[in-house]
Amino acid sequence: MGTVTITITITVQASQHKTPARAGLLERVVWVVPSWDREVGKRKSPVSEQRGRVEIGTVSGHPKRACSCQILQDVQPRVKQRAPECEDATGSGIRQERCEIDIVIPYRVISEAAVLGKSHEGLATWEDDHQEGPVILDIDEDYFGCESPARQLHKKGKWSIKHLRKAKELMQPFCVADAAAEAAVNEQLQMAVTEHVLRQPRPQGELPPEWDSSKALCKGTKSGTFKEHVKKFIKHVKHAVKKGASAEYLLRYGFCTHPESFGKAGYHAVKKGKQPRKVEMEVCLGASSATERSGDRVVLHTPSPERVDRMLENFGKIIWKLSNVQMVTICRSSRDGYTARHLFKQTEAGILKHLSEYATGIGMDLGVVYDEDLFMGAAGWSV
Repeated sequence: MGTVTITITITVQASQHKTPARAGLLERVVWVVPSWDREVGKRKSPVSEQRGRVEIGTVSGHPKRACSCQILQDVQPRVKQRAPECEDATGSGIRQERCEIDIVIPYRVISEAAVLGKSHEGLATWEDDHQEGPVILDIDEDYFGCESPARQLHKKGKWSIKHLRKAKELMQPFCVADAAAEAAVNEQLQMAVTEHVLRQPRPQGELPPEWDSSKALCKGTKSGTFKEHVKKFIKHVKHAVKKGASAEYLLRYGFCTHPESFGKAGYHAVKKGKQPRKVEMEVCLGASSATERSGDRVVLHTPSPERVDRMLENFGKIIWKLSNVQMVTICRSSRDGYTARHLFKQTEAGILKHLSEYATGIGMDLGVVYDEDLFMGAAGWSV
């Protein structure tokens, strides 16, 4: 009996140089577009089947900074070629000429409906491209819903841009050297907001972890202990709440390092034997901004739990249409913030359930490996 290996990873930005594409292991890529992408996107008509290529390389003058370009053409008559979409490892858009290409992979985009046999659009592409193996199945949890933490805090949590910026400023003294320290700082701040802003008791039996809080301060912090800086932050949160901001929404997204910390000199990339470089903490706004509108950068959609369950059913049907799956990667999209926090556990549990049934059905064992740098570890968020 063989083994289907599942690796649950942090966001794509954290491992651009270690992807199967960078290693030259991919002959082609097929991207299945979720149904809601068509329903809520800023498009006059549904996404058609698209064919083209993805070009992967490094940013000119920055050999350690990955970049990629998607060059796609709608497969229907009288449609103009789409302009190339290029971005670096942080998701920031760049000009095509700045991405020095060294790998080119055929790329296809088809609809979920086509895969499920509910539409003929793209069906030939699916049948052509998925039959030959081996297959690496890459699942991003924001496939089941995609949101902007900053926009949610701003629009629904009533956090003004001014208050969000001040919160970021007051968190600048907090720095961490690894994911465990990141989780500890997040826990301390969450407890402080719960106790001193919401006036709720700490969970019974839950005590702060035994760790040296002085090591959670950035090098060069001029004055004040960890607790003193926490008090300053809580004072600001209380002020924001008086102005109408929601402390509950702040706790929903929590506190973490910025996704752009990865791929630079962040703690995950430290060479063996060297002292880890500390990375600043902030409110978990990810790669979003408070002024982001649906479709500006990505298509945004916060589904209901019932909609997630229906999508998970479709996901279960899709994986049974695959042959010779050798590896599965699941991307939480935690630090970039796109996966809805309150639906994360439902989504991931459903994905693993269907993958377990699939592995059993094809006579394989299931091996799940959690990335050591996952935000809040294997368990993830507590909301």
